[in-house]
This record gives sequence, structure tokens and C-alpha cells, in this order.
Amino acid sequence: MDNTISGTTKLLCLLGNPARHSISPAMHSLAAQLLGLDIVYLAFEIAPDEIGVAVEGLKSLGALGFNLTMPFKESVIPYLDDLSPTAQLTRSVNTVKIGNERLYGDTTDGAGYFDSLKKEGFAPASREMVILGCGGAARSIIAHAAREEMDRIHIFQRAGKNFQSAVDFAETVQNATGCVLSVAELSDESALKQALCSASLLTNATPVGMGSSGESPVSKEVLSVCRTSGSCIISDIIYDPPQTPLLSCAKELGLPFVNGRYMLLYQGARAFQLWTGCEMPVEAVKHAAFWQ
Repeated sequence: MDNTISGTTKLLCLLGNPARHSISPAMHSLAAQLLGLDIVYLAFEIAPDEIGVAVEGLKSLGALGFNLTMPFKESVIPYLDDLSPTAQLTRSVNTVKIGNERLYGDTTDGAGYFDSLKKEGFAPASREMVILGCGGAARSIIAHAAREEMDRIHIFQRAGKNFQSAVDFAETVQNATGCVLSVAELSDESALKQALCSASLLTNATPVGMGSSGESPVSKEVLSVCRTSGSCIISDIIYDPPQTPLLSCAKELGLPFVNGRYMLLYQGARAFQLWTGCEMPVEAVKHAAFWQ
């Protein structure tokens, strides 16, 4: 397997802040090597006000494309030429393909997230979910769930300047898909308990629990409702640490849980295919890159 970088090597990358912790460089570079593609994937940590300069620079350098993570999934949109239908709905982009002097933005988070849940036997059709947060990744998950015939989606968002934005987004998705969406404040534990009583999936799409944080977005008392109400998968899109405080709580309660690693893998696989036209060798990447 040749991993030599040459004068013809094409660039893929991640733009984020933070970005240095990302597993994406190992995942995508390995996929390219396994397929014999002359591609390297790097991570660039840039300041929030540098997104426009970075995008123009990558276009000028002839990069194949790039991923985006916090805080650029929405702020990148003014610099793009075209958006996928899902990206237009969510106003969030995590993958950009560069070609023919145009930048095409898509969001693979939602599709990758549900690809990961399929490994746990979860199918979104005719079911209810509770999702915490309504940022870029959350919106992609919500839009995909609504398009995949989820019956009802309960969004819990922190009170503040972004709350009305969440309400407006929920209305847009409901009108576009027919799925029933509701929005409540994350601090409203009574409403959260009630929603969890009928939910088959709880998704944490907030950054609470990331890194060394000892916090959980949901208390053990609230989460215990899932144990008495029936089968509910507890999911966190965070992958560092592998077991967040929320997932530790789920484990203590005997609830099935899934961390964000598979979501990272499968959203990456969809992005990789968009850039290269090739299917990522998912099983080989999964075992070789970071599931040892």
C-alpha cells in the first residue's frame, strides 16, 4: 500500500475550531490509501473569522473538497455556489465538494447518524425521537429523520437567542415533510419526561459532555423514565470521550446506548463518496483507523 505524498497528491481537509482532536484525517487518508487514491486529508484549526479566506484558499489550491465542524457549518454557506436539497432545508453544511470552479455544499451528518443506528437495529419509520439541541448537526439529523418517515420529533433547545430559530426551523421541516415537530426548553424537565415516555430514541446533539466535561445534558432521574416506558436507545453524537456522562448514566440504568463514533464513520463515508466517486472501505477503516 503506497502512502507516498507527491507533487500530484490531492488535498482534502477539515476546517474547525477545535480541529486537532479529529479522527477524520486518519479515517480519510487510510481510505484513500486502501483504494490506491493519491489523496491526503489534513485538519486545519482556523479562527472563526477566517472561514471565507480559508475557503477561497482551498479553491485556489485545487483541493478536492473539505469537511466543516464547529463553528463553521452555517457560516460557510455564503461562500458556496450550490447546496443540496437537505442543506438548503437545514441551512447547515458539513461537506463541500470543489469542482468546475464551483463549491457544492451538502450535509451528511443526518444520513450518517441513521446509518450508524441501523447497526443497532433502529429504523426511524413510524417512531418518535427526542433530540437535545438544534445546531448544525442536529438540524441535519432532524431533517433526515423527518424525511425518513419519523412520526414525531421533540426538540429541546436552551432558552436564549437561538430558541426562536429552532422554532422556525421546526415549522419549516414540518411543512416540508409532514412530520410533526415540537420545540420546548431544555430546562423543562416535565416536558422532557413526557416526551421520553413515548420516544424510541434520545439523541444528544449538544456539546455538553465533550472532552473532560463531567456534565450530562439530562439528569439520571429524567433518563430513568426511559427504563420504565419501554425500549429507548440513548445516543450521543460526541465521540470524545467514547462514553460521555449521558452514556454512563444510560449504562447504569441498563439502557441501550450508542456513542458518536459510528456517526463519524458513516457521515465520513458519504462525504468520501461525494468527493471521490468511490465507496469508502468502511469495515477496513473502522478496524484499522481507530477501533482497535
